[in-house]
Amino acid sequence: MSKVRVLQIIKGLGLGGAERVVCDIVRTLDHSRYELTVAYLLPHKNALVAELEALGVEVVCLSEGDGMGVASSLRLWRLLSSKQFDLVHAHLPSTGIWLRLFRPFFSFRLLYTEHNLWSSYGLLIRWLNRLTYPLNSVSMSCSVQVWRSAGERGIVIRNGIDLDRFQVSPAKDMAGNARICVAICVANLNPKKNHAMLLEAVATMPLREGFRLLLVGQDGHCREALEGQAAALGLSDIVIFHGPSADVVGLIAGADIFVLSSQFEGLPISLLEAMAAGLPAVCTNVGGISEALIDGETGYLVAKSDTERFSLRLSELVDNESKRRDFGAAARKRAELNFGLEKMVASLDAIYCKQLAQ
Repeated sequence: MSKVRVLQIIKGLGLGGAERVVCDIVRTLDHSRYELTVAYLLPHKNALVAELEALGVEVVCLSEGDGMGVASSLRLWRLLSSKQFDLVHAHLPSTGIWLRLFRPFFSFRLLYTEHNLWSSYGLLIRWLNRLTYPLNSVSMSCSVQVWRSAGERGIVIRNGIDLDRFQVSPAKDMAGNARICVAICVANLNPKKNHAMLLEAVATMPLREGFRLLLVGQDGHCREALEGQAAALGLSDIVIFHGPSADVVGLIAGADIFVLSSQFEGLPISLLEAMAAGLPAVCTNVGGISEALIDGETGYLVAKSDTERFSLRLSELVDNESKRRDFGAAARKRAELNFGLEKMVASLDAIYCKQLAQ
């Protein structure tokens, strides 16, 4: 029996949440049933390429820097023609819109996953997404809030993570007064993640002695401004700009609290990973975050841009090791019940099978 030919396509393969989801889907699907290919557009966002190739998966970069230009469109056409895919699964609106334009010329079923709130996209992308959305064979959203932002079209398949990669760390050494409490933020340095508000919240914490904030993520064009802000707020010795890392698992394992101050989110993988590692969290209440983080049980939800509240909630966890431990245990349990990778991929596999039967 021949394998089902599946193309996963996304804009880039950098160290981002949607990219991590694509890699985990490819790794977990049954390779005895599926012949998998991954295509991406941005050649400079290739951090996850080696991981995919190590699985024996063909990875194709469609662009040499022209984005969705004529040359990359011709490469995509040749790829679709040569492989004769049964299913094409597009992620994020740019590649989704692109594939919808190609679909009338091919016989594949087109699956699309929305990873962000529509309000986080520019006006042109929102308009094109809305105009072409009916061309999807099936539309999926990573959270209920994302589904609602898409006009409640399609179905919800929540993000999942490999829980086995994240083990709850044993109680850390509490000897003496040299104990350092580390809050970690895993988010690329761009305005939508609102690191500026996070720095302001840390600056207004009543007590900062023995506290560190670790910022992990691609630097983007905001790092210089954020470093300047940290210096102006007197946080240069407290805030650590780590940059991107392939070892997020290890960094999260060494932290005590997870923080995220985003203005927009779908269902952040970094939050799910922190929950799996048994970390309590303080996050802004945007997108699908409230579908994962339960306020007062696994951490705290704060209104978007409420710097004062964010500071108070973070201080509360920094000062209360017992509460951190209780919230963290509840977070791990919630991750196990709701956000395992196997659950997400099983739901996706069922959708694939249903589409193939049509």
